[in-house]
Amino acid sequence: MEEKDKEAGRLATTLDCDWGFTEDSPRNGLITSLSAKNCFVKTKAIAAEGQGVFVKCWLPSERWLSLHGTVTYCIQRVGFGVNFDNLTDEHRRMIELLMDYYRPEGV
Repeated sequence: MEEKDKEAGRLATTLDCDWGFTEDSPRNGLITSLSAKNCFVKTKAIAAEGQGVFVKCWLPSERWLSLHGTVTYCIQRVGFGVNFDNLTDEHRRMIELLMDYYRPEGV
C-alpha cells in the first residue's frame, strides 16, 4: 500500500484513551491519529509489535468505545500504531461518528 493511500482516511485527534494487554486497560494514552481501521496511541509505556492490545476511549457522546487490535509498529517513548481486529458493525459506526466529530469543516 502506498503511503498516500495509507493516510487518506486518517484524521488528527486528541482523544484520551485507556489501553492495555488485558480488558481492564490499566494504562493511559492519547489517540493522536484515527482511521476506520487503525489508530496511533501516544504513550511513554512500551508495547511490542505483534502484541494484542485493548484500547478504550470515552466518546464525546459520553459512552465508552472498547476496541481490540494488534500493535503494528512502535516508536520508543512516543507510542505505537494499532490495527483494529474483528470490528463489529457497531464499532465501525462509532468510529465513523468519531471521525466525523474530528473531521475539519468543509472536508
